[in-house]
Amino acid sequence: MRVGQREYPSDWDRPHAFGMVGAWQPNDRWTFSAKWKYASGRPTDAYIVYSDVLGAARPLRYWKELTRSNAERLPAYHSLNLRVDYQRRCGPLSLVAYLDVLKVYARENGNACEWDERRGVNVIEGLDEPLPTLGLRSEYSWTVRD
Repeated sequence: MRVGQREYPSDWDRPHAFGMVGAWQPNDRWTFSAKWKYASGRPTDAYIVYSDVLGAARPLRYWKELTRSNAERLPAYHSLNLRVDYQRRCGPLSLVAYLDVLKVYARENGNACEWDERRGVNVIEGLDEPLPTLGLRSEYSWTVRD
């Protein structure tokens, strides 16, 4: 992005992003799969922190002065998701039970920062806990005859 004579990355710029997906089906009933994703960190602003900006008035507060737009980057994003499916067929009807676990290794992936004026730090916002999901899905398939 260009503003005046200066260029800087846009808010959602990620120069590197890739992923890997794999699945293994040892038989007709079980399927195991994994997905790993990586992306370079999003741009964030450079800043200077000033402490005790209220002086004698108290309480202790900090202030952040932005010095350059999108001059730095948040940490890189990466996550591992795992899934297992168990399928039973009965004629044209299939029942599939699954367990899906997102963010298996619980890495904090920041998508944005929020300024905390009480501690004088940027707090990285993002989900950092594994998220398991159990489910049951039914499928119906039919054969078209000529």
